[in-house]
Amino acid sequence: MSLFLSRAVGPKGRVISYEIRDDHHNLAKKNYRHWRTAWEIGHTDEWPDNVDFILKDISAAAADMKSVTLDAVVLDMLNPQSALPVVHPSLKQGGVCAVYLANITQVIDLLDRIRTCKLPFLCERIVEVTHRNWLVVPAKIKNCKSSQMVETQENTEEPQKEYEEIHTEDQAILKESEYNACICEKNKRVSNCRMDNGRCLCDAVGSGITVYCDTLTPKCLLMKAEVMGSKSGRREKPKDAFEDTDGLYDPECENSGAFKAKQCNGTTCWCVNTAGVRRTDKHDADLKCNQLVRTTWIIIEMKHAERNTPLNAESLKKFFTDTITNRYLLDGRYITNVLYEKPYITIDLKQNSSDKYSGGVDIADVAYYFEKDVKGDSIFHNNRLNVSIDNEALKLEKTVVYYVDEIAPEFSMKSLTPGVIAVIVVVVIAIVAAIVVLVLTRRRKGKYVKAEVINFCLWCSYGEEGDQNPETPEFGVG
Repeated sequence: MSLFLSRAVGPKGRVISYEIRDDHHNLAKKNYRHWRTAWEIGHTDEWPDNVDFILKDISAAAADMKSVTLDAVVLDMLNPQSALPVVHPSLKQGGVCAVYLANITQVIDLLDRIRTCKLPFLCERIVEVTHRNWLVVPAKIKNCKSSQMVETQENTEEPQKEYEEIHTEDQAILKESEYNACICEKNKRVSNCRMDNGRCLCDAVGSGITVYCDTLTPKCLLMKAEVMGSKSGRREKPKDAFEDTDGLYDPECENSGAFKAKQCNGTTCWCVNTAGVRRTDKHDADLKCNQLVRTTWIIIEMKHAERNTPLNAESLKKFFTDTITNRYLLDGRYITNVLYEKPYITIDLKQNSSDKYSGGVDIADVAYYFEKDVKGDSIFHNNRLNVSIDNEALKLEKTVVYYVDEIAPEFSMKSLTPGVIAVIVVVVIAIVAAIVVLVLTRRRKGKYVKAEVINFCLWCSYGEEGDQNPETPEFGVG
């Protein structure tokens, strides 16, 4: 291959040959040296010394490619699709790329990769190079006439039509994104993907901030992209654990991808934690959020569908631990507990700011990716999560995420939703009935405990927003 290309480019051209195997690299250099020596014996002109042999994987040679401009590329390797994103930025507009493959399956894989990655290549033709042995003999004579030669007729109409359809599709892809060179496997909400020093970089939709595709994208950027596109018997929760009841909003993000401590929607503002979850009442634009409070503990609670037999707790723990460490790249030491209390599954993630090492993923990002996965709205590119315990698919009916911050949230009773207030009122009414019965019963016995009635009035005033003087209640029993 190197000899053929060397002669094709001539004395004024240059061939750069990459080889990953040391033995093949040394053999190619040896053959090239011997050929040039042998050429001088029978020729007056010298064979050009125009091949640079480099011992390196071309798929990892993105830095080398930046300094060269290529007229053509020839790939003779097992997985050429891994090298195309590296070499195509250096290939001249209209340059030629020839790929040698052993079978049609590899050809299909290559074309699929070009289309899914939206690489700016157009498939000109696919040629099968065959080697056949022929035996040529005179034709038999029949009735004093030579037998007629019958030529095979090919149906060229259908292949030509198929070629035109593929050609049109490839041109549309080329116009859509000329520079896309890789797939962001861990985030489908990106654009303008490209290779940089062997890493896939993309711009997050909505913010335009560059993200690395070999790790999780910060939750703030994911939420912004989505907006643009769009117990009985169980363990008690920590007293300061709270749920995200606001849902999706258009967040303000730092350049690092972290949430800004203060978030606003028009003139209404609130403070958030590192998970982007509101941790204060909503105020006007004058609200001060002095710091971005860290979420140190995240509790993921899931409920599976009704089943006759409970799940194997050890198998369940292994599945979720392996999934979180392998799929979401979280260090296993941050997974402090996987608890199964049929039909509830609880996962505890704990990570202090001092524990999180540089470049490591945050538990808030992991929880967001995980929640999207189990709810069937995966952020990953064509890589859905299949929850299967002991080779049996597990159907999850409900998933709730709770957050515990290093500083307790600052909510007041006035910020409670009408639904929560209604629950308090219903509970108080139930207490009224019980106390009235108690008071009437004791009056029959000549006893009356006023302290109990006053205690009730305090609860009633605290539960209703209209009473502004809870310390001087008025309550009568007739």
